[in-house]
Order: sequence, then C-alpha cells, then structure tokens
Amino acid sequence: MARPISTILFLLLAATAGAQADHLQCYKIKDIAPKATYTATLTPTDTGFPVATGCLVRTPAKLLCIDVVKTIQPPPTPPGAGPGNPAQKYLCYKVKCPKAAPTATIQDQFGTHQVTAKGTSLLCAPEPAPTTTTSTTTTSTTTTTQCVDADGDGFFAPPCGNDCNDMNPQINPMHPEVCNGIDDNCNGMIDEGLGNISCGVGACHNTVSACVNGQPNMCTPGTPSPETCNGIDDDCNGAVDDGLPPTTCGTGACQNTVPSCVNGQPNTCTPLPPGPEICGNGIDDDCDGMVDEQPCNCTTSSQCPGAQNATAACQGGMCTIQCNAGFLNCNGNNADGCEVNIQVDSNNCGGCGHVCAAPNASSMFCAAGTCHISSCNMGFGDCNANPADGCETNVTNNNANCGMCGNVCTGATPTCVGTTCQ
Repeated sequence: MARPISTILFLLLAATAGAQADHLQCYKIKDIAPKATYTATLTPTDTGFPVATGCLVRTPAKLLCIDVVKTIQPPPTPPGAGPGNPAQKYLCYKVKCPKAAPTATIQDQFGTHQVTAKGTSLLCAPEPAPTTTTSTTTTSTTTTTQCVDADGDGFFAPPCGNDCNDMNPQINPMHPEVCNGIDDNCNGMIDEGLGNISCGVGACHNTVSACVNGQPNMCTPGTPSPETCNGIDDDCNGAVDDGLPPTTCGTGACQNTVPSCVNGQPNTCTPLPPGPEICGNGIDDDCDGMVDEQPCNCTTSSQCPGAQNATAACQGGMCTIQCNAGFLNCNGNNADGCEVNIQVDSNNCGGCGHVCAAPNASSMFCAAGTCHISSCNMGFGDCNANPADGCETNVTNNNANCGMCGNVCTGATPTCVGTTCQ
C-alpha cells in the first residue's frame, strides 16, 4: 500500500490490465486560497501505521498532482509490479502530526521498497470524481452521468464538486471574497474577511468595516477641536500638543520661559534665582521690579546712574552721588539726586532742615543760603537788621523806634504811645 513519507511518495498497488492513468505527476503551485489552519485526525487503512490525532493542516496548497499514463521507454525495464488502480487529481497541503517512525515493505512498478517513515509532512486531498455511476440490479445496466464545468472556471457543481454557482466563473471555492453581497468563495459566508478601513489622525482617527450591505464603506474622519495639553492630537494635524504658547514667570533677571505642556501635562514655571543688583547694566538683577536702583554694586563710577544736580560716584563698591555746589540730597534718596537748592529754599536755607523762622516775623525768605525777614508781625520791627533775633523791636512803645524803626520821639518828655510820639 502507498504512503506519503516526508517528501511525496505515491505508491500505487493492485495491478490491473491495460494502460491507464495510474500514476501522479506533481507540480509545485502558487495557490491564492487564503491562509488557514485546520485540525484533523488521520486514520490509515494500513494498521501498520499509527492513527495521528491533532494534526494541523495548513492552506493554501503546495502541490498539484494529476493523473497520468506512464510509459517506460526501455531499457531498462522497472523490476516491479504491473499497472495499478486508476489515479485522480490531488492537492497536497503541509501538515504537522505527532512524531512517529513506522516501517513498511512497499511494492510498486519500480520495485520493492523497505521504507521507514520520518514524519508526516503533506496531506493530499483528491478532487471529486469527474463521473458518477449508478447501478440498477434489476436490469444489470450501468448509467454514467458526465460532470460538466458549465462556467469553465475549473470547478464542478455538486455532486461532482463544490462550485456553489457553476454559471458564474467569478464564483468558485478558490475565488477571493470581494465586497458585493455574494458568497464568492463558496464557503457559506458573504463578504467575510474583508477587514476594516481607517482614516484621519489623532482625535479624528476613525475605523469602520470595509464592506457594509455588499457595498464598499466610506470612512469619514472625526471633527477636530482646539489643541489642549492632554497628550492627544486634538486638532488632527499630525502633531500632539503643538502650538500651545509657552509659560513665563518671574521679573527682571529672574524671568523664565518654559513650554506650557510636557508629556501631555501642564508644565510648572519656576522663576530663576535673583542676584545682587549691578549698577548701570539696565537689568533688574535682584528681581524687585526696579532697574539699577540704589544700593547697587559697582566697580567704576561709569556704572552708576546719574542724578539731577549731582555727579555719580562709586565708593566702596556702592553707587552714590556727589551734589553740585548749592544743592544737597536732603531726603537721602539718590534716585532724585540733590533735590534741594539750599540757596533759595526757606525750609532748607544754607543746609538741610534749616527753616527760615524768627520771633515776631510774619514772613521770611532765603537768599544766597541766608534767611532774611520780609515782614514782621503788626507792632514789631526788625530794627537791628539781624534775622537771628527776628523782629526784636516793639514799635508801639519804643521812643527810638516809634511806629517804625528809626522814628525817634523828641521833646522835653518824649513818649511813644500806640506807635505815635506824644
């Protein structure tokens, strides 16, 4: 009996008379059938070979074996048996079964063979017989029905084959399934295995069935939205968390700018550390909102800011000012310079805080850094012209200065009464 062993060995037994197609010619083929794996139990008719359970049969087919008539052109002549049983077409598939190594003695037309199987590698399935034969015992006659491939696609309709529509060459067991509402490959299912189609990117990505109700489906992307910090391409432009403005914090030299979004999370902005204020660099080094304010560090007077009525100076690494003649920095603020003119300021006459005021003086003024009385209270006069003692003279009862300075009362008994000499 013939057995497939590792590679294909078809051993045909039971010789019959006459030349007939009792051999198989096998071709390597390219099969367009979809990939699939089936589990099968293989039971040999020869009990010398074990039953193989859990065999994995994989499609598509790898070999096509067709029945042929073999004619030997001697010499030599094979030493084996005579013709065998009629053969038919087979498709052979890769198969993986549990390991076994049975032995057998096989005789064919090429001799007697002692063989040891090394494992099962192929399973060959026959094509349905091209004819059916019906025998009627009452008449002892035989009726033969010829199988016809009506659409010429190489497949017969039942009972000769499994072409589910022998009037359409685009429908047969080997035809690929297409989206048309028809069982193109005769497996009992319609439009199966056609998968999905996808469209759009980011949040707009959409996936739909490739075929719906026998018609190719359309895929429509989702609607984009404004980009936010969430690790998603919200606006569907192919970039994630893009176009988000950076975050800025701090002031002066402490100002820092960082991306507002990192790894889909809002970022934290931390101001840079402040430093000592450096004079003259136009930068808020100590980050207090002021630029080059005093006190600030310097090495030369050129780093120090100028001020009104003053000259900038650097003393001991700190900026200061030196007032021009006739001016003083009475409020201690270098920013407004030497703000007081002590030549004319009656509140700072000749020096900071020297207010022009004197007894019985109603008004005073500052000139050339000296206080002067401009008017006295009623009944008093500055008769000695000394601002220091104010309006020292009571002109209402002073005989030498009666009513005004220098108005002397004369006579035997001069008397000043109420600013009038009596």
